[in-house]
Amino acid sequence: MATVLLAILIISACTQAGYWLVIFRQLSAESEALPSDTDHTIVVCYKNEVDNLPLLLSHLADQRHDELVLVDDFSTDGGLATVTVGSDHRIRSLQASVDRAGKKAALHTGVTSSTHNTVILTDADCRPATAQWSAKMAAQLTVSDAVLGYAPMSKVPGAVSTFARYETWLTAVQYLSYAAAGMPYMGVGRNMAVSQAKATPILAAMMGDSLASGDDDLLIQGIDGPIATCLHPDTFVYSKPPQSWTAYISQKGRHMTTATRYKMKHQILLAIFGGSQLLTYLSAIVLSLVYVSHVPAVVTIIVIKWAVQMAVNSRLMKVLDENDLWWKFPLLDITTFVYYMVMTPIMMTKNTSKWS
Repeated sequence: MATVLLAILIISACTQAGYWLVIFRQLSAESEALPSDTDHTIVVCYKNEVDNLPLLLSHLADQRHDELVLVDDFSTDGGLATVTVGSDHRIRSLQASVDRAGKKAALHTGVTSSTHNTVILTDADCRPATAQWSAKMAAQLTVSDAVLGYAPMSKVPGAVSTFARYETWLTAVQYLSYAAAGMPYMGVGRNMAVSQAKATPILAAMMGDSLASGDDDLLIQGIDGPIATCLHPDTFVYSKPPQSWTAYISQKGRHMTTATRYKMKHQILLAIFGGSQLLTYLSAIVLSLVYVSHVPAVVTIIVIKWAVQMAVNSRLMKVLDENDLWWKFPLLDITTFVYYMVMTPIMMTKNTSKWS
């Protein structure tokens, strides 16, 4: 039994290291991106964001956009009434066409209402890193049908926020590196650009879907043309991390339910990644508790795994401006194991019919 467990530990640890060495290391820093003069529209779909809307408008005021479309997705907090367009002819405030699960109807309304083919997406609780965000995202869309950006959590103290930042970074490393390898499978609506012509028929087809999460992912899944990434720090879009573990788990539980709609190759690759993480630590724990004599071997394998990952992470975290997380990686990696243990049963039983 000890031999079998040791073999499982070695194989799963090597699998984890392999993802970093083969797939994730393809992610690289980008040279300075020049803003585009392409006419573009920023679309923001929101639901019950009355507190965030004024701040959002202040952050977007300096963007070099030609149009800002705000789409209320049947809010119940009076958010639509608080949006004051004023004399700015670039801003339009709309109501989603119908009340559907998730934000698919709001997305459809916003994207199809754009007067430009280049559409930049973000959320009401976000803030762009610079005034060049939308213009530089638009520049990348001139050579692709969609652009995936990075949407990190703001750097605030606390265990929950630190892990949320790390998990957000890890998720981004995955979907951005897969996109760089020509296998895009998801996007984050906090920071994404799409071609109106390409997105409109996909969003129309999604209108009958009852899934309340992952509309951005399904949109990217439906695009069959080239999908670019934009990783310059000027194009990052920040949001506040959750304040409690309960809020964080609830948020992630909604997001993870979309994985069952991914293409089979993506489901397999993601399942192997998560499964190898679980098996690495489960086998290490059992070996250490039941077969004490194997503790030195367990420690050696885990340390080698960490060394490989941290060697790659030294560049990956620099690319996405998360350098301060580098020395915390071993603890964060263990916490990710616990996170997967908690999230697996939640993901299997989560009700996905509502979005709020």
